[in-house]
Amino acid sequence: MLPSTAEQPSHTGSCDINAVSSDVILTHILTRLDGASLAAVSCTCSHLHSFSSEESLWKKTCTATWPSTSDTRVQSIISTFPSGHRSFFSDCFPFLGGEIDLTPPSVDTTELISAVDIHYKDEVIFSKVQATETISGWFLCSPMRVDLVEPKELITTRVSLIDQWENDTWKDDLEENLSLSWILIDPTCKRAADVSTRKPVSVQRHWLTGEVHVRFSTILVVGEEQVEFTVTVVLAAFNRREEDTATMQIRERSVGGGG
Repeated sequence: MLPSTAEQPSHTGSCDINAVSSDVILTHILTRLDGASLAAVSCTCSHLHSFSSEESLWKKTCTATWPSTSDTRVQSIISTFPSGHRSFFSDCFPFLGGEIDLTPPSVDTTELISAVDIHYKDEVIFSKVQATETISGWFLCSPMRVDLVEPKELITTRVSLIDQWENDTWKDDLEENLSLSWILIDPTCKRAADVSTRKPVSVQRHWLTGEVHVRFSTILVVGEEQVEFTVTVVLAAFNRREEDTATMQIRERSVGGGG
């Protein structure tokens, strides 16, 4: 026999998010989300929007997505953005993909900050932050170029590619597993953008030097103009240290932008 109406359990409000403890939401739910999911949750209701606006959540998300942004100077700059790390993430992770709309600045920018990370199989193998002045004749009279590795400098990673190198599968491996983010930060206008595709658009080995050129590219819209940014990572011929080890060495990392 079915229970009477009075005896039936009421589920009204049992799924209402307001019934969930704020500590549970902040500590056990929102902290498990990536940036895109966190932004989506913030659009569902005013209650979750309030929780999802916590600066600590977005700071954790940004440093997890772009480890180089944990740099002290970068953190200081991000703190001046309109909504802190939330604004920074919105600039650098466009949800609609494709082109990014950047309004030309009303004041002169004197410096750009590069925050760069290379991942191999989701593991960080290189991070660096570098400042570049933007007022010299060298910068203004030529397509923009920023170099992260000094001439003749080699950066050795702990990535072993001996199997791929000997089996000639290194190209497919790098196309699949190597990813890069290059965040350009404008401290004056308090804007930022990722000028690199996450995955390479081409991986080629130079016929003469044997170096591997990995190319990333993206297009930004500045006013009515389109600007292509190309990031090039040059890997030296992989150095064989031991019989069963070949390490990836970074010889060059540069970004160039032009109309």
